[in-house]
Amino acid sequence: MASIILTQDLRAKKKDSTYPVIFRVSSKQQNRVIATGIKLLVSEWCKETLQFLPGFCTNIPIFPG
Repeated sequence: MASIILTQDLRAKKKDSTYPVIFRVSSKQQNRVIATGIKLLVSEWCKETLQFLPGFCTNIPIFPG
C-alpha cells in the first residue's frame, strides 16, 4: 500500500530562507518526492499537523481549475 505525506523539505533551503513543501510518496520500499511549487518559512509550517499555519498562505500560487 502506498503512503503520501505532505511535508516541508528541510534539506533544501532557498536563498530567501524558505523551504519547499513536497509530497513524499512511498510504495513497495521505493520513495519518490513530488514538488508542489510552494515555499514557506519554517515558522509558517506546523510539523505536528503537517499543515500551513493560519495567515501564512499568501505566497501559494493559484492554479486555474
